[in-house]
Amino acid sequence: MNVTLSATDLKAKLVVARQFARRASGDAAWSFADGELTIEWAGVSSTIAGVGSGRGTIRVPSTRMPGLAKMDFAEGDLTVYVSDGRLHLGSFSFKIESGSDGPSAIPQLLPVYPTLRDVLLLPYRHDEGTIRAAGLTDTVAKALLTRAKHVLQASVALAPLGLSAQAVEDFVDTHLRAAARGQPAGQVADPGPSPGADAAVGQVQRIGHPKTQ
Repeated sequence: MNVTLSATDLKAKLVVARQFARRASGDAAWSFADGELTIEWAGVSSTIAGVGSGRGTIRVPSTRMPGLAKMDFAEGDLTVYVSDGRLHLGSFSFKIESGSDGPSAIPQLLPVYPTLRDVLLLPYRHDEGTIRAAGLTDTVAKALLTRAKHVLQASVALAPLGLSAQAVEDFVDTHLRAAARGQPAGQVADPGPSPGADAAVGQVQRIGHPKTQ
């Protein structure tokens, strides 16, 4: 897969993507389509026209994207191509984590400006494999840790009213289950596990969430 395009255009697209990115942004998808390069990251999709061949999508780690936006590319044409498991931008290259033959291989699961609630809803809406494919496993784990801290803080504040940490956690869990199903807060018609709930519990257990203690 390769495409020769304007280095100035690529730089501009990367800068825009960096401006929208947040810590919760997962890995970026770079899709090659017979002379076009589409970059999807942080809910933003940008296409750059050029000349090239090959079709497919690669994963670019989110940790790489800000640095690429700061690079000083030489003016003129720049050839971007994939070879031997590396993404090459002119003379610069780095290892890519995975590749795929189809577009949208890396799901974009979060909005441009995700909140803590947006991230916490992911395990209720998607299975663990989908979250991993989006490069958001660490993001979800950190959000669950933050959730645990908030639950602990709330339980301390509400202790004089006789509410335990488990009661607060159950309330939060019910609220998120309802939100994941598009139901009013606190109303879950089916008490069974929602899609992705098992993955959420597994991730909670790995970080020591109060619900599992």
